[in-house]
Amino acid sequence: MAAMKGPVMVFLFLLLVVDTCSSSSTEQKLNGVSLIVIGANGDLAKRKIWPSLRELVHQDLTPLSSLLLFAGTRNPPEKTKDFLYSYFEKLVCPEEWDISTRQCWELNDKLFNSIIPVQLNDPESYGSLQQQIEALLNERGLAEEARIFYLSVPPFAYSSISRYIHNYSRPMSSYTKLRVAIEKPFGKDLSSAIELADSILGNLNSKEVFLIDHYLHKPGVSQIVEFCRSNPLLYSSAGLIDHIEIISSESIDVRGRTDYYDQYGVIRDMIQNHLTEILTLLTLDLSNLTSPSNRPFDLNAAKFDILKSIYPPFLQSAVFGQYSGYQDDLESDKGGNAHVNISTTPTLAIVVLHLQSPVWFNIPVIMVSGKKLGKRETIAKVVFKKTRHVSLRKKNGYCDDIVFTIQDSNGSSFITLPSNHNFNLPNDKTWTYNEGDGTSCSSMKTIPLGRMALKETYASVLRSLIRGESDLFVPLSNVLESWRIWSSLLLEYEEGKGEHLMIYNKSFLDNLRLTLNGSTLTVFVNSSDPQDNLVSFEKDGISFKSGNKTVEKIKEKIFGHFLYKFSRSSLAREISQDILDTAITSVQARDSFHLALPGGSSPADVYQSLVVDYKHSFPWTHTSIWQTDERCVPITSRDSNLFQLSKTLLAQVGVPYVNIHPLFPVCHKSESVLNEYASINYFDYVLLGVGKDGHTASLFPDSVNSSFSPFDNNETVKFVKLPLDYPIKVKERVTLSMERLVKARRIGMIITGKDKCHLAHVIESKDKHNSSLPFVQLLRKAKPGTVKIWMDRNICKK
Repeated sequence: MAAMKGPVMVFLFLLLVVDTCSSSSTEQKLNGVSLIVIGANGDLAKRKIWPSLRELVHQDLTPLSSLLLFAGTRNPPEKTKDFLYSYFEKLVCPEEWDISTRQCWELNDKLFNSIIPVQLNDPESYGSLQQQIEALLNERGLAEEARIFYLSVPPFAYSSISRYIHNYSRPMSSYTKLRVAIEKPFGKDLSSAIELADSILGNLNSKEVFLIDHYLHKPGVSQIVEFCRSNPLLYSSAGLIDHIEIISSESIDVRGRTDYYDQYGVIRDMIQNHLTEILTLLTLDLSNLTSPSNRPFDLNAAKFDILKSIYPPFLQSAVFGQYSGYQDDLESDKGGNAHVNISTTPTLAIVVLHLQSPVWFNIPVIMVSGKKLGKRETIAKVVFKKTRHVSLRKKNGYCDDIVFTIQDSNGSSFITLPSNHNFNLPNDKTWTYNEGDGTSCSSMKTIPLGRMALKETYASVLRSLIRGESDLFVPLSNVLESWRIWSSLLLEYEEGKGEHLMIYNKSFLDNLRLTLNGSTLTVFVNSSDPQDNLVSFEKDGISFKSGNKTVEKIKEKIFGHFLYKFSRSSLAREISQDILDTAITSVQARDSFHLALPGGSSPADVYQSLVVDYKHSFPWTHTSIWQTDERCVPITSRDSNLFQLSKTLLAQVGVPYVNIHPLFPVCHKSESVLNEYASINYFDYVLLGVGKDGHTASLFPDSVNSSFSPFDNNETVKFVKLPLDYPIKVKERVTLSMERLVKARRIGMIITGKDKCHLAHVIESKDKHNSSLPFVQLLRKAKPGTVKIWMDRNICKK
């Protein structure tokens, strides 16, 4: 045994040496990144990806020695290599790089020789790619830190490619991070986006998907967060803010890309993604940060919370336009075909959003985006309450605002601040004061942020992708939440087939101004051009006018009350949204919401909308439910208003039982219920239907000769007995009195049904003042502006 001791010790020593050398070799490996561009010969690759990669190489921000670069196409490698050679041979360098033609050619040649063309068209080819990557990593002595697939392909290919990546090209080492970059458009609405996300997430982890929004890589956008981080009181002092504007105008048209644009339009192209991202950054709660250098724990999660708080806008809170000449561009791109259908695709939208966040509630957010507007500029503007008139283009409109110029026509970005406010500036050398510079207001401070360090925004995208900076990409959960916000508006607009579309010219935005007066927002175009329009709305309602001629009436006044006309499919959602807005305002002001509801068929769709859309976001626990009227039948009868109300609404939402106040006991002269109803000074919202005879609640026309009996000096509730020959099934009823109804803070009156066309004529006629119909009497007696009349716009169409 002793003789064996020496050799054994030597053997163990050699094993230790070998193991140590092996470990040292592994530790000495340089980190490398594999970048596979799929669709390497496509339009996006030619316009953005290859020039941006070249810029990173030129700026020494991405050493080619640590980058495995693959150009994936469906073609054989030789054909792809020929394409790349021809492409780089013609690619010129920007003048600002200040390099010679020879130096530019050498740079192109350097990048070209670093690209490995691969054919990716089936599962086996992705398996071959895996082997090729592993072999090159070993050959170059690199430890693969990340493997990036950039999907520069149409969205329909995402599903199959993500499956091939997962099954055949997923990194074998747990050390290597997989990142799959995808581009917009990600779906056309919520349902298509969910379907697309499900197809991807069946193969990839959500943290492996990097959805690109190139706006997040503009320096003006990133500085929004930096500024808000340095001024957390801006968030907690939101009560001083009048409204927020986010405006993106472009001077160019869409000629040459109408095949894409005509399918998507301005909401999908700009607002649902870029401008919505800016809004989330501007309204983030960063007040809990202790210093400007701290980053939010999870920026994307914080943005998701903001998205959840945004009410979906509907058609009455938006204006759509199409630039003059769009149809010509469409026909030109189709080869001059004169038979191209007239397009209703909007190239401009003005949309008002509201957030249900307690901090930002009642602060309107106005989003504007459009093509061919004469100027290229993107700004986000915070307007303080002392400013009641805003000109979107006039510099003197900035005097009381914080204006983030994300990008002007020169590609520069800066922030403009009023000098009479004390704002903290981040500790960054790019933040400098220039009194009065860039504005006609001498009291302003303009803080230039300079141009982008990188010429190409996509160079920043690629650099962040290589670094794995996930905060600069959009999680799938966030993009789905954004689609929740915008899908309803798109559906309504498209159902209307562009009936609310106006035609505008390039001076439209120059002449546009917004005026806020209390809750009324007016959008006015000061122009003699008949193609320009006047648009005004009180938070929700909108009317379009051109000069003195009404183009489309969505809102008009009846006895000082607003009449809203919508399609039957969207009417219920508009009413339920109005009830929700009133509820939140009431709860914030009085910690309670008193809602009086009717039975009958008119409100059934509204109740369904409250359940489907607001079951979890409505303040049900603070809500008390009252009845406008009741039929004197057993509560188990299908003729009972309470039975129908319970079935369609109350059984499905979280109203506490003690907050439900049935009216049927009054049929039996219950004094306790009478006193309970009499104790409420004002109902916060009363919803009413209208019968074809003009009755509302159970207040019938005088010609019916019904008997109204008060209960012992109680003017709140009345007992009604209809004649036996009156064509209504239940003759005995109890109802809130006219005097009681008109005292409500807000009344919503629904007029729907083909058999009520004559009622529409009554209230829109000159003789309405002489009408004795109960619903007209209520309109006449209620305080002007209290009632919103909700009417089916097709009520008189056969």
